[in-house]
Amino acid sequence: MTTIHKVLIVGGGIAGMSLAIRLQRQGVQTEIVERKTDWTVLGVGLILQGPAVRALQAVGILDRGLQEGFGSNELLIGGAQGHVFARLRSRKTQTRSRWSSPTERGTAMTW
Repeated sequence: MTTIHKVLIVGGGIAGMSLAIRLQRQGVQTEIVERKTDWTVLGVGLILQGPAVRALQAVGILDRGLQEGFGSNELLIGGAQGHVFARLRSRKTQTRSRWSSPTERGTAMTW
């Protein structure tokens, strides 16, 4: 079996970054290339469910993500006029809440 010493990862998103972390912990040198010229945050959020949360835990970055991110126990899916089509509830994540009031939460969750 051939031993891999260096890997080029195309894409600096969550998958590319996670792969780089995992490979580096196994002693593999990695280089990430990304089409974007800057590493700015897009201002978007991620909804991570069971398998994704377990993957972050496997690479050892879940605790940091929970410290830096915001947990929720409800997802509202709605329309541009504010009508809620679906309400999905889950167990509360052990993190601080981003929303300071129900009104602020309702406004932020309306698409």
